[in-house]
Amino acid sequence: MIFVKKKKKKNKANRFLDVTWEEIREAEREGEREMSFELHDIMEEASIYGRELDRRIEENIQYILKREGLLPRRYSVIVPVGALYWECPEEGSCWYKADFEVFDETGRNIVAYGTATGSMLTLDDTAELLDMTVWMPTSYVRKLKSLVESLLGRISA
Repeated sequence: MIFVKKKKKKNKANRFLDVTWEEIREAEREGEREMSFELHDIMEEASIYGRELDRRIEENIQYILKREGLLPRRYSVIVPVGALYWECPEEGSCWYKADFEVFDETGRNIVAYGTATGSMLTLDDTAELLDMTVWMPTSYVRKLKSLVESLLGRISA
């Protein structure tokens, strides 16, 4: 990911937008096909059976995208069935990879996609998420940022 020193925003409507247009343009200039966003110290438990682990991962992806100002209101993140893969090279110490899709407010149209990776601990039937990195094509970062700003413009206008 491209790191740029962040300046405080004076406009209240934009105070939660962490990804700047400058960062996006710099990533594109340098030929970066993806941008990444990290979350550490998650420490959330979930059953490894059923869809509970998928849901915990979806919630954390949504949190990261909202934190970065990339998820418009009423848009949702879905980890499709079968899109989560995890492996434990050592007993109890695992890594995971989950492909996800971002849906618009209707829940019918996919507007972006990406991949989340991270590590987790497992004990018996439970997994504890430790960290997560969301990887998203730069073109979709640009698209989601534009959507968020256009929706904020409609609200504040």
